[in-house]
Amino acid sequence: GTMDPYTEAILSISYNIFVILSSFLGDTTILLASIKYNAFTFNKTMVTVIQHLAVCDLLTSCMNTIELIVDLTEWGELQELWIFYYVVGEHVYMFSIYSSFFLTAALTTIKLLTIKFPFRARLWTKSKGHLVCAVIWVLSLLNYGLPIMYSEFIDSSRVSLDVTERWNM
Repeated sequence: GTMDPYTEAILSISYNIFVILSSFLGDTTILLASIKYNAFTFNKTMVTVIQHLAVCDLLTSCMNTIELIVDLTEWGELQELWIFYYVVGEHVYMFSIYSSFFLTAALTTIKLLTIKFPFRARLWTKSKGHLVCAVIWVLSLLNYGLPIMYSEFIDSSRVSLDVTERWNM
């Protein structure tokens, strides 16, 4: 049978709260352990990419939290939060998703190169890891951002400052 809407809403909220809390706890633990306590003893470049992945996940979790709040409120209640999420938050969320795809691919590639060239991998530093991640962030921005910039800003036939028009209000 079908589930009543109240039970479905409670399950959805519970699931989202669990995901958000576990993400915040896990990502902050990774960042704290790797930055403050230097707890990871493997390749520094890999640790750096893992840190960037944790930041991506935190961005995604923050935007999910804002989206959950927006979904649970009416338009008039938290109007500024609605505008923030639909103007900025959606794009930050998708950008962090794209970045996490590329960072995961970079992590896998670095693991492969570490196995293939173990003596060279010892020379890799945190700064090289940050450089790799910076390139990935820029590529993600170009991959996601350029089509958005074209469709939202350059194609003037689609530009509208009326926020309510987007939600058919």
